[in-house]
Amino acid sequence: MMIESIRHRRSIRKYLPTPVEEEKLQAVLEAARLAPSGEQQTALGFIVVKEEAGRVALAEATRKQMWIAEAPIVIVAVADVEAAVWM
Repeated sequence: MMIESIRHRRSIRKYLPTPVEEEKLQAVLEAARLAPSGEQQTALGFIVVKEEAGRVALAEATRKQMWIAEAPIVIVAVADVEAAVWM
């Protein structure tokens, strides 16, 4: 049941330094691309951040949540609300 998944969810903030396999990354990005979006917003994209400097910059920008920089890869969802097609 979904309620059980919500009750037992956990936040992961420690990561192994193991690189993410490209095929797994592509599968995650494809799933995200196919997921429904609010109001069918079409100007949605994903930025994949693999470089340490980029991950550190993201961590700094998120109120110094430095655990973000420890992940081997970060996927940032972005939307251009000016270019969005609202249905």
